Amino acid sequence: MDGFVDLVDDLLRVSDDKKEVDDADFAVNARDPKTGRALLHEACARGDMGIVKLLLMKTEADLMLRTMLGRCTPLHLAVSNNHRPIVFLLLSHGADALSRDRFGCSPLHYVKSPSVAKLLVQYGGKALDYNTVRSLKFRVP
Repeated sequence: MDGFVDLVDDLLRVSDDKKEVDDADFAVNARDPKTGRALLHEACARGDMGIVKLLLMKTEADLMLRTMLGRCTPLHLAVSNNHRPIVFLLLSHGADALSRDRFGCSPLHYVKSPSVAKLLVQYGGKALDYNTVRSLKFRVP
């Protein structure tokens, strides 16, 4: 992970106390100047469940942070690399299954397996239901 080796080492050495991670001397959502990706993007693309869990549980890693070039979310990268357990973890932490990249593609456009497609449809359906209810609730008569 170009540019993030020291950050990963620091994160892995931090204790279970969330406050210590929050106070640590690093910006978890900082992007690598060469790739335009943050640490969560790299961990999702590479399938590193340990780092993804650590970032989601103990830091303020932004699930909706987009890469600079393709405007991909961490979910887009996990799906396109067929990392089903990471896809599930991201979705269960609130990643948007309906988010679009700069080409107008949702993560579903990058699916490589039926099980990942099913997860996205399940979570995307929940988002659609929520948005429908929300729009009806706040609809101006």
